[in-house]
Amino acid sequence: MKNICHRAVMSLIVVFLSAVGAADSAPDLCRVLFQFGHGTEIFGMTSEGLVGDVAKDARKQGQWWNIDKGTLVLGQGDRPASVFGFIKGFKKEIKYAVFAGGATTTIVGIKVGCIFGFYTQSDGGGILGFRSCPSGDFAYGYGYNATLITGMADDGLLVGFHDNPHLQYSGFIVSPAGKEHDFVVPGTDGTKILGLASGRRIVGTFLKGGRWHGFVANLDGSHLVIVNARIKGKQAHDTGVVASQAECMLGYFDVNQNGQSGFVRCKGKTDIPFTFNPTFFMHPRALLEDATVVGDFDGTGPTEGFLLPKFVKQ
Repeated sequence: MKNICHRAVMSLIVVFLSAVGAADSAPDLCRVLFQFGHGTEIFGMTSEGLVGDVAKDARKQGQWWNIDKGTLVLGQGDRPASVFGFIKGFKKEIKYAVFAGGATTTIVGIKVGCIFGFYTQSDGGGILGFRSCPSGDFAYGYGYNATLITGMADDGLLVGFHDNPHLQYSGFIVSPAGKEHDFVVPGTDGTKILGLASGRRIVGTFLKGGRWHGFVANLDGSHLVIVNARIKGKQAHDTGVVASQAECMLGYFDVNQNGQSGFVRCKGKTDIPFTFNPTFFMHPRALLEDATVVGDFDGTGPTEGFLLPKFVKQ
């Protein structure tokens, strides 16, 4: 049976999901696609709506906003074509946003009145994380070229990853008081924290033996669970975990090193893979409480965002 997606979801394109393989695939489920410009990445669904980034033509005054102390304020002057952060509420005008005059901006989430994500400095100085709250605007630079914030807790704790001069990655955790410490899975060649899951657990991926392995762990690194996607009984080459909700986790894996698929693993059940085409690169980003999967993919054209409504059947 094929579920029907109602056009009420932003009244955008609705087509049906193609799974990786019949034996280990999900039942037919609908997908909703989003294109707000010349390339759209969706990082999450917040109380304010969808958030992420979009490649957009030049914006005139009145067509773009500054991120300022947790709110959006109409920007002054014109902005050149760029990658803008965006917030798209249901049945509301999309708002294209910029942090600190950055060359590019990505909004990862909104929590307790704070907008967070990362941006490219206008002077070419690299990528910094940011958090914009009523108490003020904050930038974070722990890396050599890039610092990406990927999650935030209600108390202000931040997680993410950064690079170093040796082109290796380290995860990081910033306490609510602003103290930062790196997080690296012991004995590995690099670690990325890709999100903050329920129960204040971190999720991500680490490099060891030439392969990336997914993981879930407590903030102090204890109770580390290594996750490698298994599709049709075979272990994937590379795996990452991006979210965890209740007894299910969401992640991605390499199909054939020419494509990347998403997968869902629920306790006691077989991994469920999903892709729209084996050569596409799927980037799942979030698993919502109602079991909807949020993300984006690179296919034959510009990057598009997607929702898989109530994809996970627990």
